[in-house]
Amino acid sequence: AHAGDKTTPEIKALIQAIIGRPNRVAIAVHHVPPATLRSAEPLNIEITFRKSPQSVRLYYRHVNQGERFESVSMPANGKHFHAAIPAAYIDSPYPIQYYFEIAHDPQNVTLHPGLGPNLTQQPYYVVRRGEARARSSERSILI
Repeated sequence: AHAGDKTTPEIKALIQAIIGRPNRVAIAVHHVPPATLRSAEPLNIEITFRKSPQSVRLYYRHVNQGERFESVSMPANGKHFHAAIPAAYIDSPYPIQYYFEIAHDPQNVTLHPGLGPNLTQQPYYVVRRGEARARSSERSILI
């Protein structure tokens, strides 16, 4: 340290938090995307955890890059979280894309499905009209 260095330990810790790698906690998630969109019906979305996080928020929009994401808090029922995308929003020619923001605690928040460990996976789910294509998503994610 230099003689004139007046950096406090708190500032040093903040600088390290910004430039360092985040500390990630692994949590297990189970989610089965809805099979299809149905006109005049809300799209019910559920996600379950082995250990319940502090909060979960659902972000959704039409698959249209000109739109911003809408979001809704997902109330907890034990380790199960549920939200519904309104039927009026579903009434569109576009499919719906969505992802989850999961807060384990105030310092550890992650997105699910996220980009995955190799940063190559699709970071959202898509639900279309027509034939059913549900796939289960059960894995550990890092937050």
